[in-house]
Amino acid sequence: MSCSATTRCAARCGCSATSTPRWPTTAPRPGSPRCSTGTSWARSARRGSPIPPPGTPTPPPGSWRCWRSGGRRPPARSGAALPDLAAQQLPVQGGSHPAHSRVLLVLGFEGRVLRARPTGTWINGQYRWATAGSWVPGGIGPAPVPDGDDGSGGARAAAAGLARAYLRAFSPVTRDDLRWWAGWTVATTRAALADTGAVEVGLDGGATGYLLPDDLGPVGDPGPSVALLPGLDPTTMGWKARGHYLSEDDAALLFDCNGNGGPAIWVDGRIAGTWVQRRDGTIATRLFPGAHDRPGVEDDVAAAAERHRAVLGDVRFSVRYPAPVQPELLAGA
Repeated sequence: MSCSATTRCAARCGCSATSTPRWPTTAPRPGSPRCSTGTSWARSARRGSPIPPPGTPTPPPGSWRCWRSGGRRPPARSGAALPDLAAQQLPVQGGSHPAHSRVLLVLGFEGRVLRARPTGTWINGQYRWATAGSWVPGGIGPAPVPDGDDGSGGARAAAAGLARAYLRAFSPVTRDDLRWWAGWTVATTRAALADTGAVEVGLDGGATGYLLPDDLGPVGDPGPSVALLPGLDPTTMGWKARGHYLSEDDAALLFDCNGNGGPAIWVDGRIAGTWVQRRDGTIATRLFPGAHDRPGVEDDVAAAAERHRAVLGDVRFSVRYPAPVQPELLAGA
Protein backbone atom coordinates (compact mmCIF):
# COMPACT_ATOMS: atom_id res chain seq x y z
CA MET A 1 0.00 0.00 0.00
CA SER A 2 1.31 3.43 -0.89
CA CYS A 3 0.37 6.50 1.09
CA SER A 4 0.85 10.20 0.48
CA ALA A 5 1.94 11.85 3.71
CA THR A 6 1.52 15.32 2.22
CA THR A 7 -2.14 14.75 1.31
CA ARG A 8 -2.94 13.41 4.77
CA CYS A 9 -1.03 16.30 6.35
CA ALA A 10 -3.06 18.80 4.37
CA ALA A 11 -6.31 17.09 5.30
CA ARG A 12 -5.52 16.99 9.01
CA CYS A 13 -3.69 20.23 9.71
CA GLY A 14 -4.93 22.65 7.10
CA CYS A 15 -7.32 25.47 7.75
CA SER A 16 -9.33 26.76 4.83
CA ALA A 17 -8.25 29.98 3.24
CA THR A 18 -11.21 31.71 4.87
CA SER A 19 -10.90 30.18 8.31
CA THR A 20 -10.18 32.07 11.50
CA PRO A 21 -6.88 31.55 13.37
CA ARG A 22 -6.52 28.26 15.21
CA TRP A 23 -5.31 28.62 18.78
CA PRO A 24 -4.01 25.75 20.93
CA THR A 25 -6.09 24.51 23.86
CA THR A 26 -4.87 23.35 27.23
CA ALA A 27 -7.51 20.79 28.13
CA PRO A 28 -7.04 17.24 26.80
CA ARG A 29 -9.88 15.27 25.37
CA PRO A 30 -11.65 12.76 27.61
CA GLY A 31 -9.93 9.41 27.33
CA SER A 32 -6.62 10.89 26.18
CA PRO A 33 -3.78 8.46 26.94
CA ARG A 34 -1.12 9.47 29.39
CA CYS A 35 1.73 7.94 31.29
CA SER A 36 1.41 7.63 35.04
CA THR A 37 4.15 7.86 37.62
CA GLY A 38 2.11 5.58 39.84
CA THR A 39 0.06 6.32 42.90
CA SER A 40 2.95 6.61 45.31
CA TRP A 41 6.07 8.73 45.27
CA ALA A 42 8.13 5.75 46.44
CA ARG A 43 7.24 3.83 43.28
CA SER A 44 8.38 6.78 41.16
CA ALA A 45 11.69 6.89 42.98
CA ARG A 46 12.22 3.14 42.46
CA ARG A 47 11.75 3.61 38.72
CA GLY A 48 14.48 6.21 38.63
CA SER A 49 12.20 9.11 37.76
CA PRO A 50 13.73 12.51 38.53
CA ILE A 51 10.26 13.72 39.56
CA PRO A 52 10.09 13.45 42.48
CA PRO A 53 13.79 13.09 43.30
CA PRO A 54 15.04 10.57 45.86
CA GLY A 55 14.37 11.75 49.40
CA THR A 56 11.17 13.57 48.51
CA PRO A 57 8.83 13.61 51.50
CA THR A 58 5.44 11.96 51.21
CA PRO A 59 2.79 14.62 50.48
CA PRO A 60 0.39 15.15 53.35
CA PRO A 61 -3.14 13.77 52.88
CA GLY A 62 -4.53 17.28 52.93
CA SER A 63 -2.67 18.32 49.75
CA TRP A 64 -5.13 16.65 47.40
CA ARG A 65 -8.10 17.94 49.40
CA CYS A 66 -6.62 21.42 49.13
CA TRP A 67 -6.53 21.37 45.33
CA ARG A 68 -9.87 19.60 45.07
CA SER A 69 -11.66 22.21 47.16
CA GLY A 70 -9.75 25.29 46.10
CA GLY A 71 -11.03 25.69 42.55
CA ARG A 72 -8.75 26.88 39.81
CA ARG A 73 -5.67 28.42 41.33
CA PRO A 74 -2.04 29.19 40.45
CA PRO A 75 0.71 27.28 42.26
CA ALA A 76 1.51 30.26 44.52
CA ARG A 77 -1.97 30.18 46.06
CA SER A 78 -1.65 26.45 46.64
CA GLY A 79 1.65 27.04 48.41
CA ALA A 80 0.03 29.63 50.66
CA ALA A 81 -2.67 27.09 51.56
CA LEU A 82 -0.02 24.45 52.36
CA PRO A 83 2.74 26.42 54.15
CA ASP A 84 4.40 23.39 55.74
CA LEU A 85 4.75 21.70 52.37
CA ALA A 86 5.81 24.87 50.55
CA ALA A 87 8.55 25.47 53.13
CA GLN A 88 10.33 22.27 52.08
CA GLN A 89 12.88 22.75 49.31
CA LEU A 90 13.69 19.81 47.02
CA PRO A 91 16.87 19.49 44.92
CA VAL A 92 16.01 19.30 41.22
CA GLN A 93 18.60 19.42 38.42
CA GLY A 94 21.12 21.49 40.32
CA GLY A 95 18.56 23.84 41.83
CA SER A 96 15.73 23.62 44.32
CA HIS A 97 11.96 23.83 44.14
CA PRO A 98 9.29 24.13 46.84
CA ALA A 99 7.70 20.76 47.59
CA HIS A 100 4.16 21.89 46.82
CA SER A 101 5.12 22.49 43.17
CA ARG A 102 6.46 18.94 42.96
CA VAL A 103 3.24 17.59 44.46
CA LEU A 104 1.28 19.53 41.85
CA LEU A 105 3.42 18.04 39.09
CA VAL A 106 2.90 14.49 40.30
CA LEU A 107 -0.84 15.07 40.61
CA GLY A 108 -0.70 16.14 36.99
CA PHE A 109 1.14 12.95 36.00
CA GLU A 110 -1.53 10.97 37.77
CA GLY A 111 -4.24 12.76 35.81
CA ARG A 112 -5.86 14.39 38.82
CA VAL A 113 -5.09 18.02 37.93
CA LEU A 114 -4.73 19.91 34.65
CA ARG A 115 -3.26 23.21 33.57
CA ALA A 116 -6.23 25.50 32.98
CA ARG A 117 -6.42 29.15 31.94
CA PRO A 118 -3.48 31.55 32.37
CA THR A 119 -3.45 34.17 35.07
CA GLY A 120 -3.94 37.68 33.78
CA THR A 121 -4.13 37.91 29.98
CA TRP A 122 -4.16 34.91 27.65
CA ILE A 123 -0.47 35.42 26.73
CA ASN A 124 0.69 35.14 30.35
CA GLY A 125 3.11 32.27 31.01
CA GLN A 126 1.69 31.56 34.49
CA TYR A 127 -1.30 29.23 34.66
CA ARG A 128 -4.03 28.21 37.02
CA TRP A 129 -4.46 24.53 37.80
CA ALA A 130 -7.76 22.75 38.18
CA THR A 131 -8.90 19.26 39.08
CA ALA A 132 -9.43 17.13 35.99
CA GLY A 133 -13.10 16.57 36.75
CA SER A 134 -13.82 20.29 37.04
CA TRP A 135 -12.11 21.12 33.76
CA VAL A 136 -13.11 18.12 31.62
CA PRO A 137 -16.51 16.59 32.42
CA GLY A 138 -15.90 13.15 33.82
CA GLY A 139 -12.15 13.68 34.08
CA ILE A 140 -9.67 12.09 31.66
CA GLY A 141 -10.07 8.51 32.81
CA PRO A 142 -8.08 6.30 35.16
CA ALA A 143 -4.35 5.88 34.85
CA PRO A 144 -3.10 2.55 33.45
CA VAL A 145 -2.96 -0.05 36.22
CA PRO A 146 0.44 -1.75 36.58
CA ASP A 147 0.33 -5.54 36.46
CA GLY A 148 3.67 -6.02 38.15
CA ASP A 149 5.75 -4.58 40.95
CA ASP A 150 7.85 -2.63 38.46
CA GLY A 151 4.81 -1.16 36.76
CA SER A 152 5.88 -2.54 33.37
CA GLY A 153 2.36 -3.54 32.38
CA GLY A 154 0.97 -0.10 33.04
CA ALA A 155 3.87 1.56 31.24
CA ARG A 156 3.36 -0.63 28.17
CA ALA A 157 -0.38 0.08 28.12
CA ALA A 158 0.29 3.81 28.41
CA ALA A 159 2.86 3.65 25.61
CA ALA A 160 0.38 1.87 23.34
CA GLY A 161 -2.27 4.49 24.10
CA LEU A 162 0.11 7.33 23.36
CA ALA A 163 1.25 5.68 20.13
CA ARG A 164 -2.36 5.15 19.07
CA ALA A 165 -3.19 8.82 19.64
CA TYR A 166 -0.04 9.90 17.77
CA LEU A 167 -0.85 7.68 14.81
CA ARG A 168 -4.40 8.96 14.76
CA ALA A 169 -3.19 12.54 14.48
CA PHE A 170 0.00 12.28 12.41
CA SER A 171 0.05 9.05 10.40
CA PRO A 172 1.51 7.91 8.17
CA VAL A 173 4.63 8.04 10.32
CA THR A 174 7.85 6.08 10.35
CA ARG A 175 9.09 4.18 13.35
CA ASP A 176 11.82 6.81 13.80
CA ASP A 177 9.16 9.55 13.80
CA LEU A 178 7.36 7.91 16.73
CA ARG A 179 10.56 7.09 18.60
CA TRP A 180 11.82 10.68 18.26
CA TRP A 181 8.47 12.28 19.13
CA ALA A 182 7.90 10.14 22.23
CA GLY A 183 11.54 9.99 23.35
CA TRP A 184 11.43 6.20 23.54
CA THR A 185 13.91 3.44 22.96
CA VAL A 186 13.68 1.36 19.80
CA ALA A 187 12.33 -1.56 21.85
CA THR A 188 9.55 0.50 23.42
CA THR A 189 8.63 1.93 20.03
CA ARG A 190 8.44 -1.49 18.40
CA ALA A 191 6.28 -2.85 21.21
CA ALA A 192 3.94 0.15 21.07
CA LEU A 193 3.45 -0.19 17.31
CA ALA A 194 2.77 -3.90 17.69
CA ASP A 195 0.27 -3.28 20.48
CA THR A 196 -1.66 -0.78 18.36
CA GLY A 197 -1.90 -3.24 15.47
CA ALA A 198 -0.31 -0.64 13.19
CA VAL A 199 -0.17 -1.60 9.52
CA GLU A 200 2.93 -1.05 7.40
CA VAL A 201 2.49 1.10 4.28
CA GLY A 202 4.87 2.29 1.61
CA LEU A 203 5.60 6.01 1.62
CA ASP A 204 6.63 8.31 -1.19
CA GLY A 205 10.38 7.91 -1.53
CA GLY A 206 10.43 4.26 -0.51
CA ALA A 207 10.32 4.53 3.29
CA THR A 208 8.04 2.37 5.44
CA GLY A 209 5.31 4.07 7.39
CA TYR A 210 2.53 3.00 9.75
CA LEU A 211 -1.21 3.56 9.89
CA LEU A 212 -3.84 2.39 12.34
CA PRO A 213 -5.81 -0.58 11.02
CA ASP A 214 -9.03 1.45 10.86
CA ASP A 215 -7.34 4.33 9.02
CA LEU A 216 -6.38 2.65 5.76
CA GLY A 217 -8.92 4.28 3.48
CA PRO A 218 -8.00 6.87 0.88
CA VAL A 219 -7.89 10.53 1.87
CA GLY A 220 -9.59 12.90 -0.52
CA ASP A 221 -8.11 16.15 -1.69
CA PRO A 222 -8.94 18.66 1.09
CA GLY A 223 -8.68 21.60 -1.28
CA PRO A 224 -6.56 24.73 -0.93
CA SER A 225 -5.67 25.83 2.58
CA VAL A 226 -3.57 28.45 4.32
CA ALA A 227 -2.80 28.43 8.04
CA LEU A 228 -0.52 30.64 10.14
CA LEU A 229 0.53 28.44 13.04
CA PRO A 230 2.52 29.49 16.13
CA GLY A 231 6.01 28.41 17.07
CA LEU A 232 6.33 24.84 18.33
CA ASP A 233 2.90 24.03 16.94
CA PRO A 234 2.27 20.25 17.20
CA THR A 235 1.82 20.05 13.42
CA THR A 236 5.21 21.61 12.68
CA MET A 237 6.85 19.45 15.37
CA GLY A 238 4.97 16.25 14.51
CA TRP A 239 7.62 14.33 12.56
CA LYS A 240 11.37 13.75 12.74
CA ALA A 241 11.57 13.34 8.95
CA ARG A 242 10.12 16.53 7.48
CA GLY A 243 10.86 16.12 3.80
CA HIS A 244 7.20 15.66 2.89
CA TYR A 245 6.31 19.15 4.11
CA LEU A 246 9.55 21.16 4.33
CA SER A 247 12.71 21.21 2.24
CA GLU A 248 16.08 20.93 3.94
CA ASP A 249 17.11 24.42 2.85
CA ASP A 250 13.89 25.96 4.18
CA ALA A 251 14.19 24.03 7.45
CA ALA A 252 17.28 26.08 8.26
CA LEU A 253 15.13 29.23 7.98
CA LEU A 254 12.41 27.94 10.31
CA PHE A 255 14.14 25.70 12.89
CA ASP A 256 16.82 26.86 15.32
CA CYS A 257 19.95 24.86 16.14
CA ASN A 258 18.11 22.99 18.92
CA GLY A 259 15.31 21.82 16.65
CA ASN A 260 12.64 24.28 17.78
CA GLY A 261 10.28 25.24 14.97
CA GLY A 262 9.28 28.88 14.69
CA PRO A 263 5.95 30.33 13.52
CA ALA A 264 5.03 28.66 10.24
CA ILE A 265 2.86 29.42 7.24
CA TRP A 266 1.27 26.22 5.96
CA VAL A 267 -0.02 26.11 2.40
CA ASP A 268 -1.79 23.01 1.10
CA GLY A 269 -0.13 20.65 3.57
CA ARG A 270 3.41 22.04 3.34
CA ILE A 271 5.31 24.76 5.16
CA ALA A 272 5.72 27.63 2.73
CA GLY A 273 7.06 30.39 4.97
CA THR A 274 7.12 32.07 8.36
CA TRP A 275 5.49 35.04 10.07
CA VAL A 276 5.92 37.38 13.02
CA GLN A 277 4.01 40.15 14.79
CA ARG A 278 5.74 43.52 14.64
CA ARG A 279 5.55 46.14 17.38
CA ASP A 280 2.85 48.08 15.56
CA GLY A 281 0.68 44.96 15.46
CA THR A 282 1.07 44.17 11.79
CA ILE A 283 1.73 40.57 10.80
CA ALA A 284 4.82 40.33 8.62
CA THR A 285 5.15 37.23 6.44
CA ARG A 286 7.88 35.66 4.35
CA LEU A 287 7.26 32.96 1.80
CA PHE A 288 10.16 30.65 1.02
CA PRO A 289 11.13 30.67 -2.68
CA GLY A 290 9.92 27.56 -4.46
CA ALA A 291 7.90 26.31 -1.47
CA HIS A 292 4.57 26.94 -3.20
CA ASP A 293 3.31 27.02 -6.77
CA ARG A 294 -0.42 27.72 -6.44
CA PRO A 295 -1.63 30.89 -8.15
CA GLY A 296 -2.99 33.47 -5.75
CA VAL A 297 -1.32 32.01 -2.66
CA GLU A 298 0.24 35.36 -1.78
CA ASP A 299 -3.21 36.93 -1.54
CA ASP A 300 -4.47 34.04 0.62
CA VAL A 301 -1.52 34.42 2.99
CA ALA A 302 -2.07 38.18 3.21
CA ALA A 303 -5.74 37.62 4.03
CA ALA A 304 -4.83 35.09 6.75
CA ALA A 305 -2.30 37.52 8.22
CA GLU A 306 -4.92 40.27 8.33
CA ARG A 307 -7.33 37.97 10.17
CA HIS A 308 -4.64 37.28 12.75
CA ARG A 309 -3.98 40.99 13.16
CA ALA A 310 -7.68 41.63 13.72
CA VAL A 311 -7.99 38.86 16.30
CA LEU A 312 -4.89 39.97 18.23
CA GLY A 313 -5.95 43.62 18.27
CA ASP A 314 -3.87 45.52 20.81
CA VAL A 315 -2.21 42.42 22.22
CA ARG A 316 1.55 42.27 21.63
CA PHE A 317 3.68 39.20 22.20
CA SER A 318 7.17 37.90 21.56
CA VAL A 319 7.99 34.39 20.38
CA ARG A 320 9.98 32.21 22.75
CA TYR A 321 11.47 30.15 19.94
CA PRO A 322 11.57 32.43 16.89
CA ALA A 323 12.48 31.36 13.39
CA PRO A 324 16.09 32.22 12.47
CA VAL A 325 14.82 34.73 9.87
CA GLN A 326 12.61 36.57 12.37
CA PRO A 327 15.05 39.49 12.91
CA GLU A 328 14.79 40.29 9.21
CA LEU A 329 11.00 40.33 9.39
CA LEU A 330 10.97 42.49 12.51
CA ALA A 331 13.33 44.96 10.82
CA GLY A 332 11.10 45.15 7.78
CA ALA A 333 13.62 43.49 5.49
